[in-house]
Amino acid sequence: MLGVAAFGVLFSGIFLHWYVFIKPTDADVFRAFGAPLSAAELPPGLAPPRGGPDGAALRSATLRHLAGRLVWDLEPASGASAAIDATTGEQLGQITPVDASLIAASVVKASPEDAKATLLNEYDGSYYEGDPPLPAYRVSFQRPKRVDVYVDAATGEVMAVVGTRERITLIFGAELHYLKFGPLRLTKYTTLRFIIMGALATAVLVSGVSGLFYGVPLLLRRRWRWMQGRLVQRSTLLRAAHHCLGVVAGVFVVGWGLSSYMMLWRPSMDPSPAETARVEGGFVDRDAYHIRVPEALATATAAGRGPVFMLRAQRLAGRPVYEAYQAPGVSTLVDGMSGRVLSPISDSLVRAIVAHYLGRDPRIKQITYLDHHDAYYRGSPYGRGYSFDGHRLPLPVYRVDLTSTALPSPLYIDAIRGRLTARVDGNYRVFRWLGSAIHNFDYPSLLERPRLWDLVVVIPALLGVLLSGSGLWLGFRHLIRKSQLGRDDTGGTPTTGPGAQLT
Repeated sequence: MLGVAAFGVLFSGIFLHWYVFIKPTDADVFRAFGAPLSAAELPPGLAPPRGGPDGAALRSATLRHLAGRLVWDLEPASGASAAIDATTGEQLGQITPVDASLIAASVVKASPEDAKATLLNEYDGSYYEGDPPLPAYRVSFQRPKRVDVYVDAATGEVMAVVGTRERITLIFGAELHYLKFGPLRLTKYTTLRFIIMGALATAVLVSGVSGLFYGVPLLLRRRWRWMQGRLVQRSTLLRAAHHCLGVVAGVFVVGWGLSSYMMLWRPSMDPSPAETARVEGGFVDRDAYHIRVPEALATATAAGRGPVFMLRAQRLAGRPVYEAYQAPGVSTLVDGMSGRVLSPISDSLVRAIVAHYLGRDPRIKQITYLDHHDAYYRGSPYGRGYSFDGHRLPLPVYRVDLTSTALPSPLYIDAIRGRLTARVDGNYRVFRWLGSAIHNFDYPSLLERPRLWDLVVVIPALLGVLLSGSGLWLGFRHLIRKSQLGRDDTGGTPTTGPGAQLT
């Protein structure tokens, strides 16, 4: 049983090393918008909505195209998102399968005629991570490649893209490694899943320790026989190779097993919704926007970063702003009161954002502009540019180091959008160096050399798979041999001696 657990964990770890998140990339989201916004299609004096369909306060209101229709995508302070017609203010109902097919086809560059849209009212084998919204459409394509696109039925937002690589690394990597299959994939069974994973981590650890204690003495006792060339049977050769491999991989398995407990803990560096709300510093207030939507669109377009495909109205450090999304990873932030371009954000705005997050004036030790990931702002080594929770870590950012070690520090703030993208507290710092670094070998010096890092991770994992596999084979052979001897001792017919004459 211990060998089976070790084999499964190490085997899935290899696939998890190249795991691909199913969340849409910036390019996927960009393609889903369709045509850019045009000043000619905007109603004169268009302003952000006053509230949601039921009067709820809004965290953001996003102007965009939905299957060719101009809509406001509303994110209320509480409750589900909704979409309204930007011209009439009428709330839109559930999008049609045709709309979902058009959106999905634009994402994967396929023909809508090749799409098969299925409405999901419950999660399936791929669409479940993070409890995404339901109902949703699963739009499947067989050409030009096999891929499933999941589209929120309420807003038309692309929620997941699952192709061949995503499917393989999900099944043999994340699902096997983290036991995310069947009912265990649901959030309500997270505690049970963690208990089982803790037990399996203990089994792997015991397997590694017992392998060392069993393999090393045998190596010492038999070294003279091996040196004298007495290894003539294949089973003996396999046993010798297994013990030698155990010495090499045993320490690796033990270290990996110990760090597995830290990986189960895995605190997040992603800001919570409450933390993000503090950075925003309030809700969308139509009367606070002195600059209307057409003016903001013209200002962002004149900034020279290309046409605008989406315009989001929200708060940032208490002030009303527009975020104009113009290309994958390219945005322009416009002040909703003065019409000034705020991107890249100023030092004073960075300090205001930090003050809203902390709820007081910060004591900042250093603000550093980063155009690359550092030792903390790197996230999951599998996706490289994603956090462990699968959120994109954009660049460039400002790294803000505080003087107090009791507060989360450093903080990472998007230099273009002003969003708090990550924060490192004491728990995450411990996890980073005693969990992730040991478990994944994701030390900065290795991650700066991706090919070398791949070898450092995959080769020990392969050795562990071989160690576990050979151990399972030897163990099964031993059990079969004992069972055969047991049958002979309890009534089997002797094959030699006087008793054999009676047959």
